[in-house]
Amino acid sequence: MERIGHRGWRIAPALLLLAVVGGCWRQPGFGPLRQGSNPLETGLTAANVATLEPRWTVAVDDGPVRADPVVSGRGLLHVSDDRAVYGLDRATGARAWRTPVVPADVPTSAPAHPGMVSSNDTQVFVSWSGIPDDGGSLIVDAATGQVAQNRRGMIGARSTILRDPWRVTGSSGFVESTLAGSLITVDGPVSWSVLIDLGGNQPLPPPTPVAITSTRFFVGLTGGFQGTNVLNGWNLDRDCGPVEPPLCRPDVQTQLDGVPTEAVIADGEATVYVATAAGTVYAVSTATGAVQWTASLGAPVTQRMAWTPDALYAVTDNGRLVTLDPGGCGAATCSPTGSVRLAGTPAAAPAVAGGVVYVASAAGTVEAFAVAGGSKPLWSTSLGSEVTGGPTVAHGALFVGTAGGDVIAFTPS
Repeated sequence: MERIGHRGWRIAPALLLLAVVGGCWRQPGFGPLRQGSNPLETGLTAANVATLEPRWTVAVDDGPVRADPVVSGRGLLHVSDDRAVYGLDRATGARAWRTPVVPADVPTSAPAHPGMVSSNDTQVFVSWSGIPDDGGSLIVDAATGQVAQNRRGMIGARSTILRDPWRVTGSSGFVESTLAGSLITVDGPVSWSVLIDLGGNQPLPPPTPVAITSTRFFVGLTGGFQGTNVLNGWNLDRDCGPVEPPLCRPDVQTQLDGVPTEAVIADGEATVYVATAAGTVYAVSTATGAVQWTASLGAPVTQRMAWTPDALYAVTDNGRLVTLDPGGCGAATCSPTGSVRLAGTPAAAPAVAGGVVYVASAAGTVEAFAVAGGSKPLWSTSLGSEVTGGPTVAHGALFVGTAGGDVIAFTPS
């Protein structure tokens, strides 16, 4: 019998008092640990998810939705499209502001667009990439959209993840129109960068967006100076300085068996999880990079996993939602604890909130499964367009963005 399993979260009373503000989904993956789960969600749960219906649908101006919807500390929903970043009223979808990200001197025909969007209490951070030789990052006021910082020259900037007082940006793009370059930039008490690669005649796969502990960031790399198919960790205060690339080796490195997904870090920050296109899940020590256990899922995993204290969720390219025990099984090799069939090939990372796991498929279907078990979804809907942003669950609502350029909010009836 197919099933997924979960024993349920135990949330401290102090955390419940923070539910109103803590329920904001401020960056892709919820927070800097990239867990893809919102433990403070109480408005949308397994008890009412079956009654979900569209509350509002709004269209962005240019092309598909390019980023997971995030909810900032100002309560607005933020997404990007091919040219701009938006602040939307999360209750009505009304546009509070639209701020151009790609400069006006970059023609609309150029392969340039914003990347992922992150936010904190007061600001929104968005990077953009242009090929060849272009890119940058913006910081805008979350409430008004006014630009606070506009930095151009970050060639191929793609992703920014925040953990106060740190900001880590991954980049990949053409350099001087001929060489493929890739680097990671750290801004904070110590600001520095590490060059991942420089060479070849094609753009490199970018470093995965990072996951950040209190002292170190973790990134998956497909190739370059710092290893091929590896999970690397650098101390945030490393300060490599202006040195040759081989001299800025990672503080920890784990060799993987295939192209890595984005990393996910457990509460307590002792374990980091990553999956690969070879279908293997790794649990790795954040202190040493040593592999604690692995599990073979039998099909490629290309989306970031989701973590809760009681379950680790992965979606496989052959259309399954697989559950593992995040603590392992007491052996070096573990097996899944559950598996259910999805409507199709997953198009995004799973999201967990209120006792429900949300999964979006490339065909535009969004499904909701109970973490308590069961092979059938509690709710599903077909959007008619691939999900290119989300699922995001915050403040009693489910938010998704589509390739057709729509941002959609679902709430219980």
